[in-house]
Amino acid sequence: MKKIVLTAKILECVLFIPELKLIIDASKIELESAISNSRAASYVNNPNRFNNDIIKNNITSPCNLTSKIG
Repeated sequence: MKKIVLTAKILECVLFIPELKLIIDASKIELESAISNSRAASYVNNPNRFNNDIIKNNITSPCNLTSKIG
């Protein structure tokens, strides 16, 4: 993560998180926050709830997830 942030800063870039439809500044705090709000983090934190939510909400792709969130 440190190398991603450093590279983005050197290139004067922002980071795009497609799953969350989010553009963030190249900072460790913002990247950590985006990662902690990702589907991957949700799965790691509670796989059963994650799977049940997918079944309950009929979510099949990140696009469906973001449309239900937003």
